Amino acid sequence: MTSFEVRAVLFDMDGTLVDSTPIVERTWTRWALERGLDPRLVLTFAHGRPTADTVRMAAPELDAVTEAARLLAEEELDPTPTPTISGALDAVLAAERYAKWAVITSASHKLAVLRLTMGGYPKPPILIGADDVLKGKPNPEGFLRAIAELGVTAGDCVVFEDTPAGLEAGRAAGARVIGLSTTFPASELPAEVVVSDFTSIELKPSGKGCLRITVTRPAG
Repeated sequence: MTSFEVRAVLFDMDGTLVDSTPIVERTWTRWALERGLDPRLVLTFAHGRPTADTVRMAAPELDAVTEAARLLAEEELDPTPTPTISGALDAVLAAERYAKWAVITSASHKLAVLRLTMGGYPKPPILIGADDVLKGKPNPEGFLRAIAELGVTAGDCVVFEDTPAGLEAGRAAGARVIGLSTTFPASELPAEVVVSDFTSIELKPSGKGCLRITVTRPAG
C-alpha cells in the first residue's frame, strides 16, 4: 500500500476521467484507412498525444494542422457517450474540496470542456488543452504550466494518467505519477504505481490544503 500527501492533483482527461476510447479509436481507424495506413500501428502511439503530433508521426508528408482540425471536428460532433471512469468523479470532488487541481489533456480545449461537462465534472480551475501549449505530451510543458498557475511545487503534485506519453510528461515535470490501466496494460505504463481505476485509490483530507493519497489495490 502506497500513501503520501499532496497539495495539488493533476488529471489527464481521456482514459483518466472519461472513457472516450471508442470514439478515439474509431476516429483514428477511419482516418488511417482513408490514408492507406495500418490502423493498428497508428493506435499504438495515438493515445495520449496531441492529434497533430500523431499525424506527424503517422504521415509526415501530410499537413498535420489541417488533418488535426478535421479529426477534432469529427470527435466534437460524435454523439457517442463518454462515461466517467469508475471513481473519477469522487476523486475530482475530493481534490476540489480539500486541495488544488487541474486538467491537462491532449484533447483540444473545446473538446475537453464538452467531455468534462457531459461527464458531470465541475469546471476545472485550470484546464490546459493541446491548443494551449506549444509542445504536447510527452513534453512536460502542460504540466509545468499547470503547476506554475496553481502556485505549488512539482513535488507537491500527483499526476493521474493512462498513457505512456502522459506518464512520461508528468514524471519529466517532477511530479509523482500514478498510472491507470484503463487504456494500456499495466506492464506498458512507466509508473511505480498502477491501478485499474480510482476505486483503488483513497483521497482524504490531511491538514490544511492537503490530500492524502492512498493506493489500496495496485494493478497486478
